[in-house]
Amino acid sequence: MKVRKIKNSLEEIKAEDPNTCLTEYAIRQMVANGEISHIKRGRKILIDLDELKEYLSNGAKHRGI
Repeated sequence: MKVRKIKNSLEEIKAEDPNTCLTEYAIRQMVANGEISHIKRGRKILIDLDELKEYLSNGAKHRGI
């Protein structure tokens, strides 16, 4: 489990794939829609980077995206 803030998660994904179209807003929408789980500590929203990557590779396919 790799728990990161949304901004840090996006930075790691961009390091792996510099041409990604994923945005911070898109990740926040996934959290708001319950598509990926999160932990809220104060004003920080923490997500599991591994879960985000799993959702992007498999979860979107199951949802018809």
